[in-house]
Parts: sequence; C-alpha cells; structure tokens
Amino acid sequence: MFQQLSHRNEDLLLTLGVHLLDTLVVICLIPILSILYAVPWRPSYTNLCIFVFCLSNILLYAVRMYQPWRGQNITEELSNILKTWAVLLGFVFLALFVTKTSYNFSRRILLTWGVIGPGALYLVHVLVRYWLRFVQHRGVFIKNAVIVGAGELGRSLESYLEQIPWSGIRLQGYFDDSKAGTKLHASSKPLLGRINDLKTYLAMHPVDYVFIALPFRAQARINQVLSTIRTSGAHILLIPDLSAFRMYNAELQTLGDMVLVNFNPDQTLKRIFDLLFSALTLIVFSPLFAMIALLIKLEDRGPIFFRHKRVTMAGRTFQCLKFRTMQVDAEARLREIVENDPASRQEWNKHFKLKNDPRVTRIGKILRRTSLDELPQFFNVLKGEMSVVGVRPIVEKEMAEYYQEQGGLYCSIKPGITGAWQVDKRSDVENYAERIRLDTMYILNRNLLFDLRIICKTIVKILTGKGAY
Repeated sequence: MFQQLSHRNEDLLLTLGVHLLDTLVVICLIPILSILYAVPWRPSYTNLCIFVFCLSNILLYAVRMYQPWRGQNITEELSNILKTWAVLLGFVFLALFVTKTSYNFSRRILLTWGVIGPGALYLVHVLVRYWLRFVQHRGVFIKNAVIVGAGELGRSLESYLEQIPWSGIRLQGYFDDSKAGTKLHASSKPLLGRINDLKTYLAMHPVDYVFIALPFRAQARINQVLSTIRTSGAHILLIPDLSAFRMYNAELQTLGDMVLVNFNPDQTLKRIFDLLFSALTLIVFSPLFAMIALLIKLEDRGPIFFRHKRVTMAGRTFQCLKFRTMQVDAEARLREIVENDPASRQEWNKHFKLKNDPRVTRIGKILRRTSLDELPQFFNVLKGEMSVVGVRPIVEKEMAEYYQEQGGLYCSIKPGITGAWQVDKRSDVENYAERIRLDTMYILNRNLLFDLRIICKTIVKILTGKGAY
C-alpha cells in the first residue's frame, strides 16, 4: 500500500510540475516578444503577466487539463489546450476593453502572443510525453495494472494501453473465470487466475490499477470484486460497457449521484466554436452578403431567401435558410419537369436534386458553384439549429426512406453547413448508402481537430468548385 501512495505522490508532483511549466510558458512569452519586437517594458505588461498567471492557473484546472494525463491522447490534449486558450484570450481582451487599457500594449505583442500561445503549450506537452517515455524506461512513473475480465472489453483496453505508451501503465495480465484453463490467443498478456484469486494476488504483488472490464449483466460479480479489493491499496476503475450503445453515439453522464447513458452528448465546446465562427463569418462577409442579396433582387424582383424544412437534432425540424437560386415558380416548374421527363423524374427521386436544373437563375448558378448560396445558414447556426460542421441537412422524406435504423444516430447531433459528405465528394456522391456511411463515420469520429480539417478541405472544394451544383 505504501508503494501505491508513493506512486500517487509521483502523479501529484508531475501534475504540479506540468501545471507550473504551462503557466510559466504562458507569461514568459510576453517578455520574450517584448524583447523580439524591441518594445519597452512598462508596468502595464507586469500587471498583464500577473493577471494572466492567476487566470491561467484557474482555467488550466477548470478544463481538467491534467486529471487524465495518463490516458489522454495527444489530440484530446490539443483540444483542451485550444479550449483553454480561447477562454483565456476572451477574458484578457475583455479585461482590456473594460479597463480601457488596450492602448498601453503593443498590438503586435498581443496578436503574436494570442496566435503562438497554444502552439507553445502544445510543444511543452509533447516534450513532457517524450520525457516521460525516457524516464519510464528507467523505471520511473511506471504503474502496474491488471484487468478483471478477458472479454472484448478487456482486450480493447489492452489494445488502447498499447497505443498510449507515455501513460506508463504496464499491464501484468487478466483475471477471468470463463477463460480459466485456456490460453488467451488474442492477448499478449497472461491469464493470472480466476477472479477470486485477485485479492491474494494484490496482497503479494504491487498493483496500482485494477480495471474492471466485465459486462453490465455481471453486476453481482462486479459488486463482489469491489467489496473484496477496496482495501487493497489499488486504484479501482470500472470500464462502462458501452459497446452495445456505440452505434447510437452514446456517452456517460451524471444526474446528481445517478449515472446515465446520454444519447445526445454534450457539445458545449462545439457550440462555442459554432457561435464564434459564425459571428465572425457573417461580420467579415457582410458586404458580400449585401451584394448577393441585391443581385438576387435585381434579377427577378423575387424573395432573397429560400426556406426549406430540414431535420435537426432529436428529430426536430427547422427552416433551413439559403440564398434563393431558383426562379420564383420553382415548385410548379418542378412538377412539370418530373411529369414530362422520365430521366429527370428518376434523378429527382434518387437524389432530391437535378444536376442540370433548368429552374436555376443566372446568379443562382454562380452561387451554387461557389456554395455561397449556403451563407445564410450561419444564421441557422447562431439560432442553434445547425452546426458549422455536421451531418447532411436532410428532409423528413429522406429520413423515412433512406436512413431508417440509422435515423437515431443521425438525430444525435445537428446538421452542418459542411461535413464529411461535402469534403469527400460533395454532390458527386451517387450512392445514397455512401452518403449515410459518411454521416455515420463523422458522428462516431468527430472532434474539434476533425472539424477544423473539414473546414479547411471545404474551403479548397469551394475554390475549385468541384462537385457542386
């Protein structure tokens, strides 16, 4: 037990060390930039460093930056850094605005600090990981672990531990009743015994972590394990068996002391990003917005916007906005086209759009080719009906005819102005099953970096005009 306590002290020292290093990097960038830009140091910069030091200490813990340091992958860590930095910059610029002291600082220093800060923190964390791997080869910061349950859940944990060598978690083996007397062909670790042997093993060997990887149906067995080894000195962790719910985009959540499985996961960070990105886009492109509206009005005196009912999260519907790209009597003309042209009728029934649609106006062709017709959808994002990146906005008929059993997964997040469906092949995707596959792939693998990559690829697609009509 004393060894476990010693290892926990190591964790605490490591956490405090990285935390201190992060705060030093955040504030030391300011005097370094002052020297590089030859800007005289003033008391206002000292006050800024003190404010940033105090604020960063609070924020770095508020976003749980260090709590899961052993198991957090580098992508998640970068996401936490970007989130923390965005909030930190928001508070700093708000403080400068409220105190009306922004004139005391060099804009070059503040802008450069705001841009390179996340990269500097990320570099520190990458270097810490390399240092951890170096010292772990020498027996420092090593944690011994065993897994209770050698089924699919337990083997998934073993596979994941192999992917995060910096965690320093060394798996010794498994305890499992159903596998007793057999060889674990799919595992590189041995079967150490039955579950009842675990208490004896913990008494004779230094083990820091006990991972319980039993299915939910084995609740009685889980309770027995917990009651047996709670006094062993090991850190006990239960792995929720969410494999049956993965297809529904589920995650664990708490309601007071009650643990829940949430089928509409929290998207606070995504929502903050959506609001900031959409507001900035609408401000920057407001002159273009006004020019497009004027051109649409001048062409045929019809309405500027087109509203169409689409499906959003939880199966609710909303009015999706676009710049109008078709003639005013487009619906009546569509009925005429599909009645008189079998090829067009087949294309419409399959894709809910026509590649060479005769109803599109002259300005509409340009807007569609450049995807500028979707610019008003940023208002839908501000209203919370859409995201910047998400699944394809579909109509109720598409949901009923094509998505079917995938409908629940689709409705777990909001539709996006862009998404994996657009950056892959955009409108060139002929197979509807392929469209659904792209949506499903995005839902199950989405994160902030994935969204940023999709946005960058979308810009390239817009500039080339490939696949849009």
